[in-house]
Amino acid sequence: MWPCLRPCVAYAADRGVRLSLENHGQLGRDTELLEQILVAVDSPWLGITLHTGRSDAAGRDMAQVTRIFGPRIFHLHLNDGVETPSGPERRAVGEGSLDFPAIFQALAEAGYDGYYNVEYGHTPGVDELIAKSLAYLRR
Repeated sequence: MWPCLRPCVAYAADRGVRLSLENHGQLGRDTELLEQILVAVDSPWLGITLHTGRSDAAGRDMAQVTRIFGPRIFHLHLNDGVETPSGPERRAVGEGSLDFPAIFQALAEAGYDGYYNVEYGHTPGVDELIAKSLAYLRR
């Protein structure tokens, strides 16, 4: 499974670089597939970029996903949101449906000591979302 990743990971490892798959988009809808890929490639040089966005829409508990991947989390992309009758709506970190205290607890238990990246892309009102998210994270 995923034999194309093995030479990529070996190439990166030879140069002291870790590769990270983001749990977003097509892969992000299937946590079990991400686990299978990490097991199949079997390298400490391959991990994930944990993206919290839209996890509620995919029917996942992001704190549990954080515990599953634990020390294999190499980087974070944080955002939050809610599901509305008209579809997903972005919210600032801590103002949506995700349980960030539980997510941060799981990261601490995993020993995560990397960066926290707030990411909203081209979302309307992005400056306000980022400012509110940073204020929440600083508390």
